[in-house]
Amino acid sequence: MSTYLLTYLFWLSLFTITHLSLFLPQIIRLIKNQGFYRLIYLLLILLQIISIASFKKEVGDVMLFSGAGWHLRHRIDFYWIDSDHSQYPFFPFLIFLHAGLNWLQENLITLTFSFLLKLVLLTALHLIAKLIFRTQKTQIKARVQQLRFLTAPISYAVVLFHGQVDVILLLFFLIAWWLINQKTPKLKTYLISALSFAASIASKTWSVVFLPLTLQKLKNWPTRLVYLVAIAISLLVNIFIYTRIVFGSNIGTVLQALGSPGGPIGHWGFSLIFRPYLETINKYRLAIFAFGFLFTQVLIWKQKLNSWTKLLATIIGIYLIIPNWGAQYSFWFLPFFFFNLKQQKSFIGKIFYLSISLYTSLMYVNIALINPHKLLGKLNLLLAGLTYLLALIWWWQLTFNTQALNLSKQLLPTQQQKT
Repeated sequence: MSTYLLTYLFWLSLFTITHLSLFLPQIIRLIKNQGFYRLIYLLLILLQIISIASFKKEVGDVMLFSGAGWHLRHRIDFYWIDSDHSQYPFFPFLIFLHAGLNWLQENLITLTFSFLLKLVLLTALHLIAKLIFRTQKTQIKARVQQLRFLTAPISYAVVLFHGQVDVILLLFFLIAWWLINQKTPKLKTYLISALSFAASIASKTWSVVFLPLTLQKLKNWPTRLVYLVAIAISLLVNIFIYTRIVFGSNIGTVLQALGSPGGPIGHWGFSLIFRPYLETINKYRLAIFAFGFLFTQVLIWKQKLNSWTKLLATIIGIYLIIPNWGAQYSFWFLPFFFFNLKQQKSFIGKIFYLSISLYTSLMYVNIALINPHKLLGKLNLLLAGLTYLLALIWWWQLTFNTQALNLSKQLLPTQQQKT
């Protein structure tokens, strides 16, 4: 067993045990003490930094971020080099961050690019945790929810081990969402929110899925139009700046890359179920996704649900219709799950959280292994199928606000049965 895998398993186990301990009444009582809470929080930050420093090897796609940054520093168009747009199918926004970190790695210090990037991601993770803290009704709930989010196995695997940037785009979106939900937002507030939303889309284009619910939240069509124009201008300015810096680049080359996001196909959801038809699914994957997204969104719009439940249902709906899959996608639902205390208490919500945590942890075992075992691969696909089924049940329950599929109520005897 490699040192790389052992290190991953050690930190995963440590954070998982810490996460589970936060559900114990004895620990929750201790967290009521401000001194104990501060000590735990500071110790957690220290352990998280040590955990990311313990890895010298970098996950392959994170190394690509460093490469994209290096090319920007030397004013070479990475979009032109990546002709099939499989390596960097995003707006040229975070590439400036990658360039800065690549320069630091080469010129100032001996730390890896991955470590420097993960420090930025860790900061974003804690800022989301702070937003979760602020939305809770009581201080003890706020502290517990914050710590549970930070110690979740998925948070460790995707952010601290992998180093994927999805946490940044979620932070930008949550800031945008928080701003438009102020009691008396002004035009300035809407514009700042639009800039933050644009930064979210520019980080990774998939956050555009939040746009329908965001527009629905805005009061009138003039405000919605201003919001959309502000986002569009911000994204065009981002591309324009990049094309002025990089020799020979043009807007068309960048825009072509934006239609090619997504991980491998056939490892999740309906593309896993219909594996014999992968070629056809891959050919029409964007059309399939667009139709499925529109269908699920219309159903969600029609329901009288609170904002956090709608956002959570949107992400779970995405899980149902997305043909491509990457290990980091499991992080998408996590902030909205911890914002929504009610859904954490639901039976199907708990089971889905357990299943996707196990699935994600095992996926990263395969990533950490140089030569993954076939048995682990089969177990991973089995967990993928189970998690997908649970996602389907949970999405139905979230969208239609029904308890008909709440298995906990079916398993517990009614008062009438007791008597």
